[in-house]
Amino acid sequence: MKRLVTALGVAACIAVTVTGCKPGDDIALPTKSPSVTVTSPGMVTTSGAPASPVVNSTSPSNAGTPATAGGGKCLDLMSPVVTRAVGNIDTYYGRDLVAVRGTSAKLGNCPKLMWVEAELRGGTASSPEQVLFFDTDGFLRTDTDRNTAFTSVASWTDSSVSVNYRWLNSRDANANPTGGPVTVTYTLNGKTITADKDVPSQSLADGPKPTQSTTTQSRTTQSTTPTPAVTSTPAATTTAVSHCDSATAEMLHGVANMQYGSQLVQPFTLGNIKCDGDWAIGATVSSAAQPARVAFHYTGGGWSAVALGTGSICSGTGMPASTASAFGC
Repeated sequence: MKRLVTALGVAACIAVTVTGCKPGDDIALPTKSPSVTVTSPGMVTTSGAPASPVVNSTSPSNAGTPATAGGGKCLDLMSPVVTRAVGNIDTYYGRDLVAVRGTSAKLGNCPKLMWVEAELRGGTASSPEQVLFFDTDGFLRTDTDRNTAFTSVASWTDSSVSVNYRWLNSRDANANPTGGPVTVTYTLNGKTITADKDVPSQSLADGPKPTQSTTTQSRTTQSTTPTPAVTSTPAATTTAVSHCDSATAEMLHGVANMQYGSQLVQPFTLGNIKCDGDWAIGATVSSAAQPARVAFHYTGGGWSAVALGTGSICSGTGMPASTASAFGC
C-alpha cells in the first residue's frame, strides 16, 4: 500500500511537470484526463494526454542544399547539374571540356556563388577552358562567351569569385605565358553576375560561341517552334564578309601557338600570310626548325588554327577548292 501511494505521488509530479503548473496555479484540466497505470513498484506510465506539437529546431536536411551538392560538399564536380552545364559547352573540334576544379566548401558552409573550372579533355596548358558559375539553384553562366587559356580562379568570397587571365606574347614558350595576369572579379546580386572589368582581349582563345543559356534557348526554339529562319541564320553570316583585315601576323601567331604550340619549336614567328575571306594560311619561321604551314579559319567571331603540316594541309578542313588552290595547298 505504501508503494502504491508513492507511485501515485510520482505520477502527480509527472502531471505537474507536463502541464507546467506549480503550487498555487489554477490548473485547467485537459479535455481527456490522463490515466495512470502502475506497472511495477516504482514505475508509472501515463496515457490519454493530449499530444504536444513537435518542434524541430533544425531545418530539413535538404533545405538550402545546393543543386550542385554531393559527397558532403556544396559542389560535386560529378553532380548532374555540373556535368550537364559543362556538357552544354560547345566542343572544340570534336573534343569536349571536363570539370577539373571547383568550390570545395562543405555542406553547411556553402557560399552564395560557386564556381567550376572546365578544361579541354586531354588538352595542354594552352588549350581552351571556361569558368562556370552556380548558385544554390543551379547553373548561372560562364565567365565569358569565348574560350580562354591559362585561366584560373584566384580567390572567392561568399558572393564573388576572382579569376586570373593570362596569355602568350609573341615570343613566349607555350607553357610560360608572360601576358597578364589580369584579375576580373565576378559578383552575384540576386540571379545576376556582373564583372568589375572586361576580360582582356589578348586572353580570348577563339571566336565567341553560344553560352549555355543561349544554346538551351536555341534548342527549345527549334524543338517547339521550328522555323527555317533560325536554322539558316548561321550559314548566312559566315560567308558574307571578308575578315582578312584581322588576319595579322601577331593575331595568327597567337592562335597558332594556342592550338599547336606544343608541336612547334619555340620560339617562332609567322610569315608569308595569305588570306581569302574567312580562310588564311601562314608559315612558321624558326632558326631551329624547318618551316611548317598553318591553316586558319574564321568562325563565330574569331580565328582558329585548323591544320598544321609541311605539305598539303588544306584538305579535310572544309576550305573551298578555289581558296586552297590560291594558297597552293
